[in-house]
Amino acid sequence: MAGKLSSSILYPPESAMPATEEAIAEVFDEIDVVYFMEDGFDATAYELGKMEGNDFDMGVLGKEMFKLKKQLQVVSKKISGLIAKNSKQFSSQTEGYRSIEEEATEMVKEIAFIRKQLNTAHKEVLNGLGIIANQRKREMLADLKETINSIKTLYETQFRLQELIQEGDFPLAIRLCVEATNATQEFLHFDCIKEVSQKFTKILGTMESHIDDVLATLTLSYDQDRYALVYSAYGMLDNVKGASAKLLAFFRGTIENSARTVLVDRLRKSHPIEKTDSMSYEELCEAIIIDEFIDSIRELGFVLSRCLFVYHEILKFHIEEDERRLCSLPPSDTVDIDSTPIVEKGIMQKSLCDGLYGIFKTASAKFNTLLCCHDLSQLKFDNFLDVVEMANRFRKFGRRYFGNSCGEIAITLEKQTCLYFGRYHRERMDELKMFLENEVFALCPVPVQFTLFELQEFQFLKESCDAFDDDDVHVHHLTDHIGLGEQLDYILLTPETDNPFCTPQRHSVSSSKTIDNDETLRDSLSRSSSEDSCIESFSQVLQSTPNICNTALNLLRFFGRYIRMTSLLHSVAEEAITAIIQLFEYFIYSIFNFFAKDLITEHFEAITFTSLHLRKLIEAIRIRLILENEANEEFKQMQNDRLAPCHLSVCLDISSCETGFGLSERVIGVESVIFLKKQFEFLRPVLQSLLPQNRQLVVLEKLYKEVTLF
Repeated sequence: MAGKLSSSILYPPESAMPATEEAIAEVFDEIDVVYFMEDGFDATAYELGKMEGNDFDMGVLGKEMFKLKKQLQVVSKKISGLIAKNSKQFSSQTEGYRSIEEEATEMVKEIAFIRKQLNTAHKEVLNGLGIIANQRKREMLADLKETINSIKTLYETQFRLQELIQEGDFPLAIRLCVEATNATQEFLHFDCIKEVSQKFTKILGTMESHIDDVLATLTLSYDQDRYALVYSAYGMLDNVKGASAKLLAFFRGTIENSARTVLVDRLRKSHPIEKTDSMSYEELCEAIIIDEFIDSIRELGFVLSRCLFVYHEILKFHIEEDERRLCSLPPSDTVDIDSTPIVEKGIMQKSLCDGLYGIFKTASAKFNTLLCCHDLSQLKFDNFLDVVEMANRFRKFGRRYFGNSCGEIAITLEKQTCLYFGRYHRERMDELKMFLENEVFALCPVPVQFTLFELQEFQFLKESCDAFDDDDVHVHHLTDHIGLGEQLDYILLTPETDNPFCTPQRHSVSSSKTIDNDETLRDSLSRSSSEDSCIESFSQVLQSTPNICNTALNLLRFFGRYIRMTSLLHSVAEEAITAIIQLFEYFIYSIFNFFAKDLITEHFEAITFTSLHLRKLIEAIRIRLILENEANEEFKQMQNDRLAPCHLSVCLDISSCETGFGLSERVIGVESVIFLKKQFEFLRPVLQSLLPQNRQLVVLEKLYKEVTLF
C-alpha cells in the first residue's frame, strides 16, 4: 500500500490533470500567493513549515504532494505554452541580443581604445599641468623675489637716507624718502613694511631739523655747494620763507656764540670752565685783563668779521640765483609795460638785504660791549690808538658793506677817548714841565733842513699826500652820531676784500689810511708842495740846520701823537687841537719866562725890547693856562687844565757875565720857539682838515693870528 501510494502521489496520472482551461486556472489560482512575492523563495521550507504542529498523516501528506505536483504541472504547462507562444519572438530577440552583444563588444573595444587614448592624454595633461604649475610657481617665486628685493631695498633705504643726511645731500634724501614712502603703500600688508613706512614718515618729518643744523653750521664756515643743497632742500619742502627767518636767527646765534667762545678761550687759563659757563657775556668782558685786551678785541673783531663775510657770501649766492632765475624766464616776463627791466628780489635775497643792518648791529653790540667794559685809560698810547684804529676799521667795514654807521661804537670811542685824552694830556703837560725844568738848551743834533715830518710820529701824514683812502669820505665828519638805527647804502664784498682784522697793526701805514679824504687838506698841501712830494716843499723853507732844543723836539712828538689820535677819531678834534695849542703856548710862556722876563725888568725897558702884542700874548697865556697858587692843593685840583710855571734848571746860569748871560741858551730857546712856529704853520692845513666841514675852531684861528705877529 505504501508502494502504491507512493507512486500515485509522486507521479499523478495524466487523467488527474485538469482538462479545461477553467480547471487549469482554478488550480493556478490555488497556488499560494507567497510563491510569487519574493525572489529566491524557499518553497521546501515553506511547505515544511506548514506541517509544524500537526500530526503526521501520510494521507494528508500525499494529498498535499499531489496538489503541489498538479500545481507544478499546471505551472510548467503554462510556462511551456508561453514559451511556445513566444519562442519566435524570443528567437528574434536573441538575435537582437547577439547583435547588441557584438556591438557591445565593438563598443568595449572602442571604449578600451578611448580609455587608452584618455590615459595617454591624461598623462600628457598631467605633464602639461605640471609644467604650467612649475611655470606658475616660477612666476610666483619671481614675484616673491621681486617683492622681497623691494622690501630689502625699502629696508636699506632708511640707512641710505641717514647717509645722505650725514653727507648733506638733502634734495636727494627728500626725493628718495618721498619715493620710498609711496612705494611702501603697495606692501603695507606686511608688518615689517608698515614699520619701515612709519620710519620714512618720521625721517621726512625730522628732515627739516637736520637741514636747520647744517644751515646753522654754514653761517660759521661757508661752503657754496653745501649751501646750494640746503637751499634746494628748503625749496622742495616749500619753506623758503621760513628758511630766510631761520638763517637770520642762526647768524645772530653764531655771532653771539663766536663772540662768547673768543672770550671763554681767553679766560680758560685763569678761570675754570664751570665758572665761565655760568658767566654772562658782560661778565666775560669784564674778566678780560687789560694786558690781553688788545689781542682779545683783535681776535673778537676777526671772528665777527669772518661771520659777516659769510653773510655776504650767502647774499651774493642768492643775488646770482635770482639773476639766473630771471634769465630763464621768457623776455616778455622780464620787462614791464615801459620796457623797463624788472629787478625782482627773491625771498632769501630780500630777507638778507633787509637784515644787513640788524646783523651788523648784533656784531657791533658784542664789539662795543667789550669796549665799554674796560677803562682804556690804563692802556699805553700806542695800544690805545691800536684799539681806536681797530674800532674805526670795524665801523668802516659796517658802514661800507652793511649800511650801518655803528653810532654806538662811535659814542663809546668818544667817551673812552675823552677820558683817555684828558688823562694823557695832563700827563704830557706835566711831562713838558719836567722837560723844561731839566732842559739845558743845548743844541739838539738834527739833519739839515729838518722838519717835523721827519719824526716817526708824523709818518702817517707823510704818506697822506698820496695814500688817501677814498672809502673814508664822510666816515668821520658825517656819521659819528648820524644814522643811528637807519639803514644806509652799502656795497657787496668782493673776493679781494680782506678781513679788516687779518693783518697786523702797522702804525705808520695803517694810521695814514684813516685820515679823512678832505679836499681842504689836499688843496692846502698841494699849494705848499711841489710836484715831487709834500715833504720836499716843507723842507725848502729851511735852508740851514735848525737850532732847537731837545724839549722842542719832544713837543713836536707830542703834536704828532695828538694829531694821530685825532685822525683816528675826529670827534675829539677840538679837544686835541686845543691841547696842542696849550702845549705850544706853555712852551712859549716858559721860554719867555726863562729868557726874556729878566731882560725886561733888569736890563731893558719893556717898550724897546718886546712888542705890545707879545706882552699881551704872554699875559693872555698866563691868565688862561698858568696856575698861580701852587701851594693850594685843593685849588690845584680844581684847575686841572692849568700848570704851575716851570723854573729854569739850576744847571744854567744866565745872570753871570762869565757865561755870557746865557746867550747861547737864550738863542737856542728863542730859535726853538721860532722853529715850532714855522712847523705850526705847516700843520695848519692838517689841523683844519681834522675839524668838521664848514666849521673852524676859534682858538686855532686866534692862535695863528697871534703867532704871526711875533
